[in-house]
Amino acid sequence: MKKQFDLLARYKEKTRFHLSKKAKRNIFIAGIILCASVIGLSYLYRKNVELEKVIAENNIYLTDVERLTKISEVVSKDSEIDLLRNLNNELEVFKIMTDRYPNFDKEFLKALEFSDISIVSISYERSILELNLNSKKSNTPSEYVKYLDQSGLFSSTKYNGYSLDKGIYKFTIEAVVASGEDQ
Repeated sequence: MKKQFDLLARYKEKTRFHLSKKAKRNIFIAGIILCASVIGLSYLYRKNVELEKVIAENNIYLTDVERLTKISEVVSKDSEIDLLRNLNNELEVFKIMTDRYPNFDKEFLKALEFSDISIVSISYERSILELNLNSKKSNTPSEYVKYLDQSGLFSSTKYNGYSLDKGIYKFTIEAVVASGEDQ
């Protein structure tokens, strides 16, 4: 009797793998890990695409010429406002100073005039007005001091006498100028 050989069946039988339970479990775990990795990579890819869109939108926003021009204008206006604030502060200080210290105008100088007095020089420093004066009469210096005290222009006056030089009485008066608030 002739035996029949099925070569194809024999080949299949010889090349057939028999996997153990442990090997099957490891393959299953590797498949799960592969699926999870594919899902994770897909998620990361989508997030990357979203981030690239956000970055592109931000780059457009950051390089927008109209917006940058407006920002530049705002910065310029802000520096102008700071300058105006500083000028306003300086003006306030100036107002305080002018309110506090007298205005040496014609009226003030006219108030210093007195009969038989000639003003040689006037100096002013730290609210003290120093008057160097000449007169032809000996009683004029003391009368002039009384006149200045009564004028209301000075909070105090200081007079230390006179000297006689060639018939002219020379004297100096130091007067503390009343602040603008006192006048």
